[in-house]
Order: sequence, then structure tokens, then C-alpha cells
Amino acid sequence: MNHCGLPYPVQECLSLLNESGYEAFVVGGAVRDMYLGRPVHDYDITTNALPDQMKQVFAAHRTVETGLKHGTLTVIINRMPVEITTYRTESAYGDHRHPDAVAFTSDLAADCARRDFTINAMCFHPLEGVIDFYHGEDDLHRHIIRTVGEPAERFREDALRILRALRFASELDFTIEAGTAAAVHNARQDLSYVSAERIRNELQRLLAGPGHARILRDYRDVVEVILPELQILDEEQWLTMVQRLRGDDPEVLLAVLLTAVKNPEDILKRLKYSTADTRAVLNLLACRCDPVDTLYQRRLLLSRLCVPAGQYAAFRACLDPGQNKTELRASLQEILDRGDCISLKQLAVRGTDISALGFQDRQIHTVLHTLLDAVMRDEVPDEAGALKAYAARFLPGQEKK
Repeated sequence: MNHCGLPYPVQECLSLLNESGYEAFVVGGAVRDMYLGRPVHDYDITTNALPDQMKQVFAAHRTVETGLKHGTLTVIINRMPVEITTYRTESAYGDHRHPDAVAFTSDLAADCARRDFTINAMCFHPLEGVIDFYHGEDDLHRHIIRTVGEPAERFREDALRILRALRFASELDFTIEAGTAAAVHNARQDLSYVSAERIRNELQRLLAGPGHARILRDYRDVVEVILPELQILDEEQWLTMVQRLRGDDPEVLLAVLLTAVKNPEDILKRLKYSTADTRAVLNLLACRCDPVDTLYQRRLLLSRLCVPAGQYAAFRACLDPGQNKTELRASLQEILDRGDCISLKQLAVRGTDISALGFQDRQIHTVLHTLLDAVMRDEVPDEAGALKAYAARFLPGQEKK
């Protein structure tokens, strides 16, 4: 681990707390990712300073009282937020998600005991190195996901940890330790206590991880709790679907997951996917069988797509191992780069031009689409004069040649 790679704002927070006589350590995911050499996006600090004492320490800095009654203060230095939380213990979790009460403690070990997995319970200080009460460093070395303490109790406290175990195993390409894995399977029905937004976020990150296929294969019973619609697949169909999950684009992989489902839109709505994500996944599914052999077919496909050509090519390659993703992407991108006319917006005539020829109401819409199709087929150039002449052939009394 790089012991000297902490950003200045994090070092400053540690120093100010230490200079004021308090303990302070970087804790959790940041320590894990520093050990693994992964990018660190958020730094959390744990300290024995109480909330009011933290406010005094950082009186000269901008702070946000993120969750002060639970011991958390966010300090902003050089526009970087650093979340600092007082050592604490937690009572029972009545709703299987949140502790009924928290109590502050001066014992770092007690604070670490409430955390979910050993690899997230390590602490670090530049002068003291790693403090590791639960052998998280060993588990990182062995590529293992293991709970702090009794697995069943950890999952009973917070059902979200069930999905977090799967997500970490996928993201890090780790194996879930046997006892923890058994508890995941046994506690899976408690996922009913987890909000749709949390399920969606964990599922997205799970799908983006390099171990997603293995996790979906080994924890099908857990996945079916959050996506019960997939229960229609028999074992062979499930394994085939899992084998198709290639790449790391969560939208593509979600679309692959939903190819056998009759109501994908209902699932996306239930899990509260954004409008943009929903549109992208449904568009991939709607175009999944479009032919792409001829230039016209590829133009027609692009006229229907609302996702990037590369994303669609990756999706088709997942569904059809014989489809060359690179070649399909290149052929679609060539059409886009060349500026071929594939939409009404690109067409050299407008509705007013067609109306001036004598067409009315719905006829105008029909003629415009007929012209676009003719242009994509290379039957007429995308030029105003040529298009008007072609359209005039459809006027009543005109010979259609």
C-alpha cells in the first residue's frame, strides 16, 4: 500500500484532529482500495472526537452537518469533501436497514466491530500504518469477502449487505467465504426490506464488475428475489444467459438480462431507473433482432437507435457470439461519420415543402417517411428538387413510376 498517497485535504483533517489531541484514521473503502491499488473516490475518517469537538477543530473550515446527531461531519478543504464520523456502536436494527440508536465510544475496535466486511473494517494512519482488527488485509490477499463477526447477524442487521457482498465479489472479482455465502443464500428474502433505489444501485455496480457472470451463476436464488421475472428461465436458459453477459456496460448487461422477460419496462419502473437508462435499455431490446447485413438495413437500424453505435454493437455481440462487435460498430459508425440521411431532420425537404405540392394532413407525414426510406435505399438523392419530384409521383392522378 502507498502510505504517502493521501490527498492534502485528508492529511489536513488527520493532522488537525491529531494536533487537537484526538485519534483519527482513514477507514473503510479508501483503505481497501489503496491496498489494492484501485482509484479512491471517497475518503472517510473515523475519530474519537465527539461531534461538538469536531466542530471546534474545523471551525476555520467550511463544514456541512451531514448527520451530526449520528456523529458525522463533512469538512470541505480545497473543494474536496471529507466525511468524518465519531467512533460509535449501534443498537438493534428494527427495520433490517438502520440501527434504532447509535452511541458514541472512545474505542476504535468497537467502532470497527459494527462494519460489514473485514476488507471494509481496516483503518490507516500515515504514521501508524494499517490497523486491522479483523484480518481484512489477509482476506484482501486471499481475494475473499467475509463479514465482520457472525454473517447471519450482519445480514439480519442490514439486508443491503446481502447485495453488497455480491457487488464487492463482482467488482473485485473475489470469492465469498463459505460461511458468508451460506448466510447470503439463507437471508435473501430479507431483501424485501431494501429500497428499490438501493437495489438498482447495487445491481448496476454488480453488473459492471468483472466477476458478474460468476456471481449471477452462483447466486441465482438471490438475484431472483430482486428480479423474480427471471424465474421463467430453466437452468439451461439461465446458464446460456449468464454466458452472454460479456463486457462491463451495465445498460448492455441489464438489457441482456431482460431479453427473456415479457415486461422489461415494468421492472425498470419498479427499480426506479432513470428515464435515460430506461429509454436506452428498452431501445436495445426493441432493436435486438434488426437485420444488419446490408447498407440499407444498417441505416434503418440507426434511424431507430437512441443509443451509441458501440453500445448497440456490444449488445448484439453478447446475444450472438458470431457477431463481430468491432466490425459492426465500425460499419455503423461509418454511416454516421459520412452523414448519411437516416432521419427526417436530415431530409432536404420539410412538411411545408410537401404541403406545397398538394398533400394534406396525414399524407404529409406518410410522404416524408416514404422519402426517407427511398433515400436510405439509395433510390433518390437527398436533394430538395429530386425529393419533390419523387413525392409528386404520389399525388392523385399522377403515374407512379
